[in-house]
Amino acid sequence: MDEKFRKRARKRDNLAKNIIKIGGILVIASVLAILVLIVKVALPLFAPSQLSEIHTSVQLDKNAPAPLMLGLDSYQELFHALGNDGVLRFYSIKDGKLFKEQQLGSQPTAAIRQVEQYLGSINNILWQDGSLTMVEISYVPQYGEQNRRTIVPRVRTLKTWAAPSKNAKLKMSMVRRSEENRFSRIDLFADNSIHISHSVISVDLFDNEEVENYKIVMADKMPGTITTLALDDNGDALYAGTDKGYIVRWDLTENDSIKKTDTFGATDGEK
Repeated sequence: MDEKFRKRARKRDNLAKNIIKIGGILVIASVLAILVLIVKVALPLFAPSQLSEIHTSVQLDKNAPAPLMLGLDSYQELFHALGNDGVLRFYSIKDGKLFKEQQLGSQPTAAIRQVEQYLGSINNILWQDGSLTMVEISYVPQYGEQNRRTIVPRVRTLKTWAAPSKNAKLKMSMVRRSEENRFSRIDLFADNSIHISHSVISVDLFDNEEVENYKIVMADKMPGTITTLALDDNGDALYAGTDKGYIVRWDLTENDSIKKTDTFGATDGEK
């Protein structure tokens, strides 16, 4: 056999052995690295728990009114504050600088009377003139150059309600949106009456929107003067508490009627 051929064969065999050897070493190193990673991740599970507090204090705009409502994005980079002037202001958590502001009222001079927050991101705003606005506040992450993240606040008005004719005697109002896209408004007036209005929005196959409106006045005799109202998240159950210590419950699942289901004393005797 040619001597040159044998030399080339031995060189190729040695090269193959070295490649196999290096590959085996890399496989073993990879397995060891995985085991080290598993141990590193699992070790804290056996250590005692620790709690550390991070406290940040920021100074808001001195010209802005005291906030009636506060909110925070899930990334903890921005927070918002709503003052009675109807301006929604977004601030940076890091340094308290104003990031963005938006007027929620239809008029720049509109003032807020009451704010109710429910389902996390939805805020029901009762204005001094008796009108109502349902606003959804959310935060969306956006990624730009070099995959840098920016949190962008979004404000969406879900529905507005005009002021009732009895606005001067209006004590409190509540609104809800159901899963079936029914918007309900509950108004409590000083004469102990409750006015209920429903707006049911339906959309056909051609995206044509149809709205059906219903109005109901609660005429039930109450065991005392109503001092507070509570409404479930879907707008199906209404509760009223009276100054005599009673709680009354109504079923609002029907659009054109209400049904009183319970009346019970919350306290022993009159208070």
